[in-house]
Amino acid sequence: MTAPSGTGRSTAASLRVRNFRLYWVGQLISQIGTWLSLTAVSWVVLTELHGTGTDIGVVAAAQFLPTLLVGTWAGVLADRRDVRRLLLITQSASLLVATLMAALQFADRLQLPVVVGLVAVQGLAMAFDNPARQALLGELVGPELVTNAVALNSAAFNCARIAGPAIAGLLIQFAGTRACFTLNAVSYLAALGGLIRIDRGKLHGRPPVARAKGQIRQGLRHALDVPALRAALLTMAVVGTVSMNFTVLVPLLARTTFRTGAAAFGLLTTSMGIGSLVGSLRAARNPRPSLTHLSRASFALGLAMVAAAVSPAVPVAMVALTLCGMCVMTFLAATNAILQLNSRPDMRGRVMSLYIVLFIGTSPVGGPVVGAIAQALGTRAAFVYGALGAFAGGALAARYGAVERRGSGDERKLESGSITA
Repeated sequence: MTAPSGTGRSTAASLRVRNFRLYWVGQLISQIGTWLSLTAVSWVVLTELHGTGTDIGVVAAAQFLPTLLVGTWAGVLADRRDVRRLLLITQSASLLVATLMAALQFADRLQLPVVVGLVAVQGLAMAFDNPARQALLGELVGPELVTNAVALNSAAFNCARIAGPAIAGLLIQFAGTRACFTLNAVSYLAALGGLIRIDRGKLHGRPPVARAKGQIRQGLRHALDVPALRAALLTMAVVGTVSMNFTVLVPLLARTTFRTGAAAFGLLTTSMGIGSLVGSLRAARNPRPSLTHLSRASFALGLAMVAAAVSPAVPVAMVALTLCGMCVMTFLAATNAILQLNSRPDMRGRVMSLYIVLFIGTSPVGGPVVGAIAQALGTRAAFVYGALGAFAGGALAARYGAVERRGSGDERKLESGSITA
């Protein structure tokens, strides 16, 4: 199926494809449920289980560690298997975990070790879910609309990130955390329903990769051999490690720089979420982002982080963080699309698993460094440090982009006969 002329420039182009629409609506509902649960888990650990910030960190580590341990192998599995069926398995596993979490909370049997264990199982399911989900996007819409699909997928995530915690706050206030866990479990039914209703005959499928030795090494070699893939992944590694540590920076900005409470922290967090949503929708209008787009987004992120560093008051910081959110999502959408469009179909799962491992795996490395800088030199200095990383990533992408443009120019000259042997 080819996209109608001009659909690549439409923000909602991919939603005209029934298969993607079914998947997107189901995932939006499920993501809102996930944020309900994440908010409720933090609240339960801090209030009902009398936990500390360290306990919250342990819960977060349990969530992300499985991706670091098995993420690349999960990418191989996504290339070997029918990704739709794989997602049905991972989403079903997540439904079981969510149901068990709700049942234990209703029975007042939810203790910290149990929370950590359930979150770890959920993290394991997500480690296999993420590369399969990324690989499925291309099968749902085809190469003409894959960039738009990636951006709309990011927009759904950011809508959920804004709506989920807000709804959770109301539910906790009036119905308790049990309601959050229950609705999270129910939300997985929407995701499963969307996957089940997908018309397999209209998928842009690719034959599964046969089992063989060294397939992880093959995926890594492919990513390093293709200049666009190598540039996008290296830029992601730099910016992800140094710059994308807002879960550490934003609370510190509210508490230590502006010396405000939870209300201001909520405003700052919401500002970044709104910016992320706007950035996702803007990215949906760019059908084929290049390394130049990636470079510009990285430089813009650096400037926005400098603006946040010098903000004199919370309202100004809110504007700066809105811009940060826009730039982050533009950067991530461009990176994702470059990887999707330049990887071989039989390698896409493995390439996307590298993206996910870099995106998630850099947080445990970059977060403590940013925290130490903030502790020693102040939060503003930590923002400047992040800005320098974004500038470095922008320079790296610009360098590869220049090489890419020169190569394209030489190819055009060869085709026109301007260059002779």
